[in-house]
Amino acid sequence: MKFECDGVRYDSNDLHVFHPQSSYMRLIFMTRDYSRVMVGVVDRWTGFNIRGAGCAEIEYLAERYGIQDLKRALGHATGGCVPNGLISPRAQAQAIAPRLCHKIASST
Repeated sequence: MKFECDGVRYDSNDLHVFHPQSSYMRLIFMTRDYSRVMVGVVDRWTGFNIRGAGCAEIEYLAERYGIQDLKRALGHATGGCVPNGLISPRAQAQAIAPRLCHKIASST
């Protein structure tokens, strides 16, 4: 599945994808360099939505589902966690407001 978050395109084939067994409606995506965490959730009215996860949510998901790689993502940050799932020392990233990502329609 391909989707876009904050102007960056992602392909789920290029990401770590976690599907917690105790949560049938949630997928957790993380970039291979541990710099971005996104959560996909099935909503009854709007379907499957993907959004960036903030620091508190990343920490909660790591604890709740026992996903050590998510803790690694938090620990990977040299400049600390910033809003919307970005883990980066860049000050400009702090200005990004949380918003939904969107799927990119397949061209085939």
